[in-house]
Amino acid sequence: MNLYMFPEGERFKGEGITSFQSGASKIAKANKLTIIPICISGQNEKVFEAAPYKEKMSIDVHIGEPVESQTLEEEYKEFYKSIEAK
Repeated sequence: MNLYMFPEGERFKGEGITSFQSGASKIAKANKLTIIPICISGQNEKVFEAAPYKEKMSIDVHIGEPVESQTLEEEYKEFYKSIEAK
């Protein structure tokens, strides 16, 4: 089963990432889940504003290495920093 969660609680429209909410972390830790961090960047806000998509737009999807739930927030922030550095 695949489950998608936004650890910040919702889609963040600003730059960077905000503090994680406890819900996603609690679920992951309670079930000893391994997390695959994913970051969507690029023109994603324009994509949402342009619905129903009259023109083509592109976004970048970055998929990280598996992360243990105990270190989720710290490792996700490192993953995000590595994307910004590119």
